[in-house]
Amino acid sequence: MRLMRAKTFSERYFDPADAPDERTVRGWVECGSVPGKLVALGTRTMTYIDADAWEERTGNALADRILTA
Repeated sequence: MRLMRAKTFSERYFDPADAPDERTVRGWVECGSVPGKLVALGTRTMTYIDADAWEERTGNALADRILTA
């Protein structure tokens, strides 16, 4: 599992003009749309994306569930 910060994820996988902000990425992680973890650091919560799991996704929700089972 290779974790990357939400900002780095947005910069790497999205066009700069269309990149989501960190709050949007956090929401995706919270609802399970994007594989990742929320890490509490004092009063802040940092959002990290599991880059390996993201890159292995097929784009088909059913196929992804079968492959990760």
